[in-house]
Amino acid sequence: MADDETHRLPDDLRSFLDNDSSVDDRESGLAHRAFFVEEQVLGRNTSRFVAEGGVQFNSVQVYALTPENLPPMASLRRGLADRQLELLKFRFTIDLLPPGRSYVSISVRITVQSPVTVLMLQPHLDTADTDLEKTSNSEAALEVARLVQVHLTRSHGNTARRTEHLPVTTALDLGPRGFGWTFEAREGAPLFSRTVLTHAMIEVSRGTPSLSGLFDAEALIIRRVLNTSIRRPAKPANSAAPFSVDLTAAPYQSRP
Repeated sequence: MADDETHRLPDDLRSFLDNDSSVDDRESGLAHRAFFVEEQVLGRNTSRFVAEGGVQFNSVQVYALTPENLPPMASLRRGLADRQLELLKFRFTIDLLPPGRSYVSISVRITVQSPVTVLMLQPHLDTADTDLEKTSNSEAALEVARLVQVHLTRSHGNTARRTEHLPVTTALDLGPRGFGWTFEAREGAPLFSRTVLTHAMIEVSRGTPSLSGLFDAEALIIRRVLNTSIRRPAKPANSAAPFSVDLTAAPYQSRP
């Protein structure tokens, strides 16, 4: 049933969702958040902040969902005429930690300057149906978001609940001000330096040229000293980093 449903999505859209390697993260970067932890100075009654890890906001790819680029879904086109739907593919890279340290969790947050309606966040621990009903009055927008989520769940194996084989990813819906994700280590599934891929579908006012906002992150890091594990919160030393994404860029095209 899911296969039949997702074939209603245009070929380019399915290619956009399935292509995980079209951007070279080594040559891209919108923002970076370095983490700092507070630790006691040996032999003194004072503390200092030490850099440990961080997160690179590598890139965002955009797929504009318009009536014109959804010909296989003609029955939905009328509901999209006065709205602008944007499917966003995010890449974040988790920095290496010094020896003897490990991540317990990392949270990334995208705070936007102009209000947005979040229709879908993926990966997501819970099914999105209930949330979608609360965020949009457009049946067309909800149906597109549902089909995209079904496709991502099937093709990337993002089931409703992660198993212990992978770190857990939980979506964060911050309301009209933005969204984000939390990545958590589990037994047998450490949270190590890697590039992670997430998706969001948002609804904005028709004619919105760009998405501007702030990127922030925080973490919980364990330091192991002899037989002791010390959990320490880690945050950036400065304010959230600004970023901007062009929503008027040329339409995504699948690659051979």
